[in-house]
Amino acid sequence: MRQLAYQSHFGRCGSALTLVPPNERCWRAFGRESWQLRCHTIGNARGLALALALDTRQQQTLFAILVNRFLFADDVGAEQTWQLLAWCGAHGATELTVNQLGLQGHSVPYVDRFDADMAAFRLKKKPRPRMSAGQKEDLVRSTDLWVLSLASIAVLRRYFVDGLFTYPTSGWEEGCLEEPTFYRDGAIICGIVSHEREGILALTASEHAEVAALGIRTRDRPEWL
Repeated sequence: MRQLAYQSHFGRCGSALTLVPPNERCWRAFGRESWQLRCHTIGNARGLALALALDTRQQQTLFAILVNRFLFADDVGAEQTWQLLAWCGAHGATELTVNQLGLQGHSVPYVDRFDADMAAFRLKKKPRPRMSAGQKEDLVRSTDLWVLSLASIAVLRRYFVDGLFTYPTSGWEEGCLEEPTFYRDGAIICGIVSHEREGILALTASEHAEVAALGIRTRDRPEWL
């Protein structure tokens, strides 16, 4: 569990693209950990350089090219965040994580209740890209994971009562949740940095068009991410 002093997040995205392998074949060809380090960190220049070293046919075969667009709390209503999450689930998102925060030396009953309510959905920890990292942390690191499903979303709604941008989710003396992040094939499809009131969607161009058709506004540049 992170302490309250944790406030770091990754710098501004230098690239509009996230490059991710579309299937297990790519994991076998290049190694799962290598792909996560190279391609799954948002705006990772090393992943982009690796892609550009391949010819066009190899790029089309081995990569799905995703465009990063950005969510702002002021643009998206609470219910729209749940509509977006349901859309992500219908388009391949299967895992979620959240940051669990608390005051140093204090118990965290709110976080403990969340863990108990989500126990049925817990998965084994795995390396996953994260939306932020502390000074001594990597952006890709061992991560607590839960299954993303209609049932687990129902639990999330009880804790993020004003939508996925809810911050703080409770009084700090009880512990707090933030930064809900959702994964498709091990890569971030949607991530929220709660205290910055911004998030990211990593989708294909046609998928972004689907989200826009739902009336969910995104922008092509972040302010703080």
